[in-house]
Amino acid sequence: MMKTTFLLTLALLLTGCATTARWQAAADQTTLQETAQRLAAMVKTGQLTKTQAADRLNRERLALTGPQPIDDAVFAFYRQLARQRDRGTLTNAQARFQMQRELLAVRKHYRQRATPPAQPPVFTNFMMGLYGLPPL
Repeated sequence: MMKTTFLLTLALLLTGCATTARWQAAADQTTLQETAQRLAAMVKTGQLTKTQAADRLNRERLALTGPQPIDDAVFAFYRQLARQRDRGTLTNAQARFQMQRELLAVRKHYRQRATPPAQPPVFTNFMMGLYGLPPL
């Protein structure tokens, strides 16, 4: 009986930790969204280039969640597209298409993983929402 009570208590505590982690990830995504909107307005008025805005968004991401392998790779691709757009070698429509394609590839690889990462890919899920895709 005591062992059963202990196991049930442990299960409830672990469930609470998972819920807290999901809540924190959602809060971090909201913060990223607010930052992205503020930076987009600065790009629109010419105060920042798209690459500068991407770099500032990355600093916010790293301050919120720290490095995360999936997010790091998605951000690197996003920044590459921002540079190409700043140079004029890529249109907004082309960049959007390439980013959506990359996010779909990330989703495919993510689903093939044996276990999910210890730290959720907050930036990637933010990007998924931004591009109209469901989170990982």
